[in-house]
Amino acid sequence: MQSEKLHPTEPVKTEGPSQTQATHSLNCSCEPDPIETEILNESYKHCRRWNRKNPRDGVTRVDFWYFIGKNQSDFGIIQQYYRDHPYILQGAFDLDGNGYGKLFKYICKKRGVTVKNWAENRKNRAEKESREMTGGFDWYHEE
Repeated sequence: MQSEKLHPTEPVKTEGPSQTQATHSLNCSCEPDPIETEILNESYKHCRRWNRKNPRDGVTRVDFWYFIGKNQSDFGIIQQYYRDHPYILQGAFDLDGNGYGKLFKYICKKRGVTVKNWAENRKNRAEKESREMTGGFDWYHEE
């Protein structure tokens, strides 16, 4: 029996989505989820308020780390994020809302939690504990 050859532009007929298509659809991050985007935007705003940022200031990696809990496992995940994404500039650069969202999602994935649940957890914690209570004092030295 000779296999039938299809022209490269001719569509393949199927009964329903292939396993690859079904998996892709379920796990697809090609199009941002508008609900998740809103949750991340709100989380970024909470992080900025909690760190008492001026309107034009971004969130530093340290600000981010303090906001998400200031623990060593998250510090390691943050470091791994930048190793996994070498095209992102290294250094004490501020995170804008987009960078914050990508890093937040990465940590959620590594922790095995949803963005919604982790954002709510961080918001509730921030409402109960100030940055100073985490040991996140800003030290200013006058010369």
